[in-house]
Amino acid sequence: MKIYVGTLSPDDGQEWKNLYRGYAEFHYDPMNNEILDTVWN
Repeated sequence: MKIYVGTLSPDDGQEWKNLYRGYAEFHYDPMNNEILDTVWN
């Protein structure tokens, strides 16, 4: 199995934020848009 990790682009932001929010919910970590924006930037 090969996995390719490419460079992120600004267009990837919303999909990434959805994924990160789901990760936080699974681990019962608090999450809000300010945190998401900070980590994404």
